[in-house]
Amino acid sequence: MAASIPGLLCLAIIPLAMLWITPPQIRETPDATALAQRELTALGPISAKEIIMAAIFVGLLVLWVFGEDLKISATLAAALGVSLLFITGVLTWQDALDEKSAWDTMIWIGLLIMLASKLNEYGMVSWFGKEFGAHLEGFHRLAVYMMVAAIYCYIHYFFASATAHISALFPLSMALMVAAGIPPFTAAVALGILSNINGCLTQYGIGSGPVMYGAGYVTQGEWWKAGFLMSLIYMVVWLVVGPLWWQMLGHV
Repeated sequence: MAASIPGLLCLAIIPLAMLWITPPQIRETPDATALAQRELTALGPISAKEIIMAAIFVGLLVLWVFGEDLKISATLAAALGVSLLFITGVLTWQDALDEKSAWDTMIWIGLLIMLASKLNEYGMVSWFGKEFGAHLEGFHRLAVYMMVAAIYCYIHYFFASATAHISALFPLSMALMVAAGIPPFTAAVALGILSNINGCLTQYGIGSGPVMYGAGYVTQGEWWKAGFLMSLIYMVVWLVVGPLWWQMLGHV
């Protein structure tokens, strides 16, 4: 209920905003069905390598679902899958080298996951919380709410994992809001929602991002521009419209 009105507003705004931010080159595809059929016909019958690929993919799904019981981590399962693709000849090393966007994404994610873990390990997050919290004293609770929420959202530029971001900063941000007089319900809902929508900021900010970015339809600059502009819309909806709606519900 708390997310319903802001969420429906986002649902109405997002398509229009994206049409303005990144106008599509193709707006109508009346021949899409016929084109897909022609391409499938041109591909011919399923090949042996495609059968092997399908089998490996199904095996990976099984390992990702039941990996904990089998003592196989998701990383090990992925490594096994890639190794089998190379061994069976479904992929060649040249195929891997040609996927430049995948290597680019892997470097970004690897460095940022390491950075996030080290910041937490060396106490940078807790230090920042104490220092920042001291400077919030005396501010109106609405100002504290907006500043903490905005920082919580935009600091995701330094995280390549939503889980790492939430585990490191959610409790700290929640405590800062509650200490300023923000009702715990409002703080929890706002931070929970921001933990999801901040994934739009970068191509590595959420699990599905690297897959979509790897398709090669947009550049990194286009993604970051669209992500930042969309985040401004989200800030207005969830930091202004949201609290007004929650006040009507009696939660503020």
